[in-house]
Amino acid sequence: MEIRRYRIVAEQLLKEEKPISIEKLAVLTNMPLQEIEQILKEFNSLGFLVNKDNFNSIILTGKAKTKNS
Repeated sequence: MEIRRYRIVAEQLLKEEKPISIEKLAVLTNMPLQEIEQILKEFNSLGFLVNKDNFNSIILTGKAKTKNS
């Protein structure tokens, strides 16, 4: 998958103050749910997400925000 797609998702997550659902993230990034889910799984495996309820409540961890500052 293109790095650009990861960047789009990461930038949108950085803008969010509150947890966001995968559906809303897909709408805001104009990307398919399956692609968003794949990217979120990768971010989650790196410890960059707090993922609750199967991507219904997603927020970046402090670790992710620090690395992107």
